[in-house]
Amino acid sequence: MKALVVLALVAVAPRAEAKGCHEVSDVVGYHHCTRFANDWSRESDAPRLSVDFGWFYHRFTMLPFALDATRATDSSSDFATTAHGVGVRVLGGIGHVLYTGLELDGGDNDTLPRPVGLQPTDGFYMSPNAVFGAHLFERVRIALSTELAGGVRFDSVYTCAKCQGPVASEWRRQLEARVRVDAFIHPHVSFGFSYGHSLLDAGDQMWMLSIGIHGRTMDGMY
Repeated sequence: MKALVVLALVAVAPRAEAKGCHEVSDVVGYHHCTRFANDWSRESDAPRLSVDFGWFYHRFTMLPFALDATRATDSSSDFATTAHGVGVRVLGGIGHVLYTGLELDGGDNDTLPRPVGLQPTDGFYMSPNAVFGAHLFERVRIALSTELAGGVRFDSVYTCAKCQGPVASEWRRQLEARVRVDAFIHPHVSFGFSYGHSLLDAGDQMWMLSIGIHGRTMDGMY
């Protein structure tokens, strides 16, 4: 029996030391942990709530339009568009794996569509979405997640904002499959990168860089 206790202590010790803890008695399971190890503990009563602030870049294609009497479907037109700006996400955990929340992206167009005839000179972009995701795994403070984001996209392009020139606007449904990587530099702070591809439009892609603030260490997940 004594030999079994010794073997158990030897087996547990490496794992305890790796977490910043060490044995303080002959009873297996009684450890003394450093403040660092306690900070990284994911078992707490804090809510699984996180807030992300980031920068996004979205590439998509607007529906055909014209700012004057020219035919919008002329073959020489090009409606490829890109937008960039600020994204904000508020997410809440569901158990140890799933999470959901809301996202709002807003900014300007940096690549404008090129219809035949009168050309737009500026544009405005906004996209509210609901997010549903799952934490897949975590290694060395690097976490991988997959998400599904659905909502709408509003884009408005115009010739002159101050002179109230011609405007073309559209609302489009949006459904994206995303993959996300987060690097935790602190128990409650992470840097994230995500890539999304539309399930509705083949040429619709999104990239986002963000910093996250987490209520519970690593959201208490994985």
